[in-house]
Amino acid sequence: MISLSVSRASLGLTPLSLTDSGRTGNVIVAWNPNLPEREVSWARSRWLRGASQTSSRDDIVGADLTFQIWGASAGAIWTTVGLWDDALAQFSYSLTETRSGSLSPIVYDCAPTSLRVVNDPVTIRAGFVVASCTIPRQP
Repeated sequence: MISLSVSRASLGLTPLSLTDSGRTGNVIVAWNPNLPEREVSWARSRWLRGASQTSSRDDIVGADLTFQIWGASAGAIWTTVGLWDDALAQFSYSLTETRSGSLSPIVYDCAPTSLRVVNDPVTIRAGFVVASCTIPRQP
């Protein structure tokens, strides 16, 4: 089981959470924190073959998240969408990943992102919408 928690300290609110099970609340559909992409710099010469590495650093990573937002009514669903949009738009926040059987949670420092929501009348009548985003994170 995986759970995710998004801090809302800068908003003065308690964290929002997601789990990968259930049909109520906020349910993880897909979560991929991705691995860092390394930017490597090389010094090259016109006269010698090859190059020498001069520096290496990990770039910002985009963590992909897709989840369902469940609610008792369309109004409740869209209210929760607004809460998630505000949480993910914070200038900086932490996202905590907890896996069952894992010794300690992983905490990512995150930057603002845009929430994409599928506005499908069929899923809204079923009591949920599907939201997704790519969250810029470190480490």
